[in-house]
Amino acid sequence: MPLPHLDAQYTRALANLKQDGITFLPHLLDADKIAQIVDFARTAPAVLADSRRATVRGTYQDRSAATRSARIIEPFVLDNQLIQSVISNTALIAIAENYFRTRILVHPPQLYWSCAPIAFDAAAPQAQTPEPLQTAEEFHWDFDGLGGLRLHMYLTDVDTGSAPMKYVKGSHKPGTLRAWRLRNADRGVQDADVWARFTADDVLTVTGPAGTTFLSNSNGLHRGTPATTRDRLFLVMPFQATSFAGYQLKPRLVTPKDPVFAEMLANRAPSLNWFRNRDNS
Repeated sequence: MPLPHLDAQYTRALANLKQDGITFLPHLLDADKIAQIVDFARTAPAVLADSRRATVRGTYQDRSAATRSARIIEPFVLDNQLIQSVISNTALIAIAENYFRTRILVHPPQLYWSCAPIAFDAAAPQAQTPEPLQTAEEFHWDFDGLGGLRLHMYLTDVDTGSAPMKYVKGSHKPGTLRAWRLRNADRGVQDADVWARFTADDVLTVTGPAGTTFLSNSNGLHRGTPATTRDRLFLVMPFQATSFAGYQLKPRLVTPKDPVFAEMLANRAPSLNWFRNRDNS
């Protein structure tokens, strides 16, 4: 297939992605649109989880002090017009297709809050060191089929206290994860095993203002960090090479609201094969 054209910014981003496994992209949404998504995510139905992974239904706005995360329920995410504009962003699809040199499938995005303790007290050490959530806050890689990228977008300002993601640059390359513990890192891996292979200089801690957008290779080692001083709203969306579906086997029904998204669905764009117009189902 002929590969889509990339402008200069995305050409540089593609080179960085190949080299490091992670790259920054231009902001996809302006400040007003980001604020609209934040307002939506405050009151949208969500699954709230505490540090022991006990869950209840509710909203981020009405969360309890024990809440560690609030994951917006998927159908509400997919029916949001602004998120549909990200799903159907042609520049994102183009850079993913250039990376894999084949057609890609866009997978349903996830939108969730990482929550700091509500009663944060700098003088109380226990408030600053919440119980870790297994695997996500250990170095790991994600299985996104035979080849995967993930789009990440911060929708709130992120500093070192608001759950920045960490990525081990270069760990996506074939042959870098030789030790069996690293090869099996989809289940999480201890820091000592990472430092036996890499150094602290290889780790990129991704901070930035609301709108910060980056792509990463899912096969690279990365970790979440706990929110300790401020909550973070995060959008994550996988892109997968080839038609091997991995964990996403069921097309999602959506109500198209973004015009580009609606047109791509009507034209059966291959990249949006996991989405179906609810009205035509």
